[in-house]
Amino acid sequence: MTQESVNVIAKLNGSISEVSVKAGDTVSEGDTLFLVEAEKSLLTVGAPYAGVVETVRHAAGDDVMASDCIVELKRSDLPR
Repeated sequence: MTQESVNVIAKLNGSISEVSVKAGDTVSEGDTLFLVEAEKSLLTVGAPYAGVVETVRHAAGDDVMASDCIVELKRSDLPR
């Protein structure tokens, strides 16, 4: 399969409440990657595609901006 890297961003200014994956993990579309806490709300961010986690750039407790890359995901669902 052809593979393409995707940056999964925080989507909100806040702090990382939990990171559910580590580098090397295989994920399916929709699997939870991390949780962002912002203004007493908790946002679950899932995998936009099936793939393998290449890098986790932030840990629980880190303050992040909405545009920060939290997880780099290598897609595995693209046709050849």
